[in-house]
This record gives sequence, structure tokens and C-alpha cells, in this order.
Amino acid sequence: MQAETGTSPELKECIQKLDRESSRAQQVIQSQDESRIRQCVDDLESIGDEAKRVCRSQGAVTPRVAEAITRVHDQLSDLKHQLH
Repeated sequence: MQAETGTSPELKECIQKLDRESSRAQQVIQSQDESRIRQCVDDLESIGDEAKRVCRSQGAVTPRVAEAITRVHDQLSDLKHQLH
């Protein structure tokens, strides 16, 4: 998705943040510390919110990118609600 033409630097940064945080989430999940897991999911969902906001504010985002961002955001939001 980062190679998509027209993807802004701001949206690319959100995608990179999601990538970094999801790598951290794998380690946190292995710790089996429920509090840390909830916090990590909250952090991921916040980044997903930011990505969705950036995506909506830019008219040049391709439908493929917009759909991917929306899907990730929705899945993170669902997971957050399951954990709380």
C-alpha cells in the first residue's frame, strides 16, 4: 500500500506506525499480560483512527487504499470493544 501513487506522506506515516505497533503487539500478546494487551490494542486503534481521518481528508486516496484503511480500522475497533 505504501507504493500506491498518490498516498500522502502523512498517510504513509500512519501506515508505518501501524506496522511498528503491530510488531510490538505480537510481543505483548506473548506476555499474556491482559492490561498491556488492552493498552496495545487501544494504541493500535488510535493509530487506525488517525489513518482513517487522514484518508478521509485527502481526495487523492485510491479506493484500494481507502478500503484497506477502513477495514483495518474496523477490525481494530471491534477488537478493542471485545477486550473492554
